[in-house]
Amino acid sequence: MGEQRTNRIVALVGDKGVLAAAKGAGRGLATALLIIVVVWNAAALGYVEAPSTEVVEISPEETRWDMFAPSPPTEDVWYVAVGTLDSGERVNVIHGGDPEMNRSDRQWGAYPSARWRKYLEVVRWSGDDELRRQFALGLCARWNATHSTHVESLTVRVLSQPTRPNATEPTQLSSARTFGC
Repeated sequence: MGEQRTNRIVALVGDKGVLAAAKGAGRGLATALLIIVVVWNAAALGYVEAPSTEVVEISPEETRWDMFAPSPPTEDVWYVAVGTLDSGERVNVIHGGDPEMNRSDRQWGAYPSARWRKYLEVVRWSGDDELRRQFALGLCARWNATHSTHVESLTVRVLSQPTRPNATEPTQLSSARTFGC
């Protein structure tokens, strides 16, 4: 039975009809893509006339600025999670190293990723103490899984700085909570 199946497969592969059709289809696709690229570039360089498009007039009254208005961000917010290790040393549990209360000079340096930023907005504004506790426990578990010294307690500080054009405002401590790990 297995030998018959093998013979059929060999016959199909050996048959010029199936193999030739597959090669022909591949060559046809490659040729079509090459023609499209050549025509596209010829149109871009002006050798071939491209079909005209209608110009759309948009008045300033129709423009929407939903991303910024009606309430643009009025402050920069960042988190500093200061962990006290079993050795007594204090570390920044989110980024590692010394816990500094200053905002990072790197753009987007306050959060490990954009998903962290969105999650921390929920943690900050939800008012859910259980969510905040779970966030702190997650930070403890993340640190303890990757370091030889363990976090005994964690203080999460939410810092903010008002955003004003051409002005630097002082940093404000929005909130601070201490959690046991």
